[in-house]
Amino acid sequence: MAALAKFMRGTSLLLGRKGFGGKMARFQLRASLLRVRFMSQGERKEEKSGKTIPLVDRLPRKIGLYIKLARMDRPIGSWLLMLPCWWGTTLATSPGSLPSPTLLAMFMFGSIVMRGAGCTINDLWDRDLDAKVERTKDRPLVVENGVSVPNALTFLGAQLFGGLTVLANLNYYTQVLSLCSMPLVVVYPLMKRITYLPQIWLGMVFNWGVLVGYASQMNTLDLYVVGPLYISGILWTVFYDTIYAHQDKRDDVTAGVKSSALLFGDNSTLVLSSLGVGMVGCLYLTGENGGLGLPYYILAVGGSGLHISWQLLSVNFDSPKSCRDKFISNQWLGLIVFLGLVLGRLYSDVQQKGDEKPHATSKTEVDSVVSTGQKS
Repeated sequence: MAALAKFMRGTSLLLGRKGFGGKMARFQLRASLLRVRFMSQGERKEEKSGKTIPLVDRLPRKIGLYIKLARMDRPIGSWLLMLPCWWGTTLATSPGSLPSPTLLAMFMFGSIVMRGAGCTINDLWDRDLDAKVERTKDRPLVVENGVSVPNALTFLGAQLFGGLTVLANLNYYTQVLSLCSMPLVVVYPLMKRITYLPQIWLGMVFNWGVLVGYASQMNTLDLYVVGPLYISGILWTVFYDTIYAHQDKRDDVTAGVKSSALLFGDNSTLVLSSLGVGMVGCLYLTGENGGLGLPYYILAVGGSGLHISWQLLSVNFDSPKSCRDKFISNQWLGLIVFLGLVLGRLYSDVQQKGDEKPHATSKTEVDSVVSTGQKS
């Protein structure tokens, strides 16, 4: 009480001063009071604990809940959904050309909103299971005074509408192809209750963008060319999501949830090595069938092989932090493949011109053709 009385006396003295100094003191006091009044819950926690609070927790609570529901505070999922779209778009690009910046931007926006929609669907299905898992027990549909189911459904509708705005700007073939993925998206959360390999289903969903990106350019699907890239993406998803699933393996047993981490167990390194070899092999086949140039093989094929090796040599499956860090690092692997596709497609034009040049300039071959024609 004595301290409070002292503070009040000091405040009265400040506010009682005349002139510029008194005005500044009153302004600073009012600013401080306003700051305390409008301070977010996260900022108050930060001041009390002395620890840095994530940006999403500094926002008004209601806004933060919807950002968390869409996982916008964890953009790695959007990266992993977007990059296959970029792969397919680049594979369908004409030799010697760069992929369309407009298409890449559209797929970026579409990946953000559709990833959010997928997470909302997942949380609606899993809200009872999420309460039993340490990593997910604070999700917006689980916490007290969080997002209600009706509000989550409304939010889902808004996100799907955002996805439709992208879809409306693509050709009809691609629109139909994109809509065919929706049953896979809706049913995926049930797979972890049915099978120990829900990651295969997730791979089919997350890499559907390879097919969509390719069809957006070609208005058709040539599975001989794009098929190996799609399969490569599925193997990649099973690889990184198995590492991710090792974070929750103890809680999954308690909750009765199935995952590849539980299925592979102590053999995870061996199985993931096989998946990595399969992914790199399919990337190589993509280059052969798609007529990509040398930089593709160096960056996409060789670079992805090195990155996968690094992950397997350095991951600790019993450390949630190690598993999370390796999972997040896969955005760089996806970018390596994308850059390889870009340079491989650019170089494929140079390579084709180089292969055609001798035939256009060889005098011996021209004379031989003329001589043959004269004899006939």
